[in-house]
Amino acid sequence: MFSLFTMQNQSNVRFLLGAQLEDPTAELLTFQFQQDICGEKCYSLQVPGTMLQKLGRRHLIEYVADYYLQLQPQELDRIDRNAVIMALNYAGF
Repeated sequence: MFSLFTMQNQSNVRFLLGAQLEDPTAELLTFQFQQDICGEKCYSLQVPGTMLQKLGRRHLIEYVADYYLQLQPQELDRIDRNAVIMALNYAGF
C-alpha cells in the first residue's frame, strides 16, 4: 500500500507523492513512487540493499530522494526534495 501525501489547498486536496518500499530485505531495494492520485503515473527505482546497512535509514532516504529527483527532474516543477523525503519516511521500512 502506498503512503500518499496530499496538501490541503483551500477546499480541494492536491496530490503530492506516494512512496512504497516493496521488500526491505531484498538484495535490490525497489522503491515505487506514485506521481498521481489515480496511480496511472508511477516510477520505480532500485538501489543495492547493502546501502541500507552502509548509510543507515536516514541517509538512505536522503540518497533515494536525491536519486529520484535526478532521474525525474520534471518533478521539481511539482514538488521539492522535502516532499520526497516525507513520502519515503512513510514508505514502510
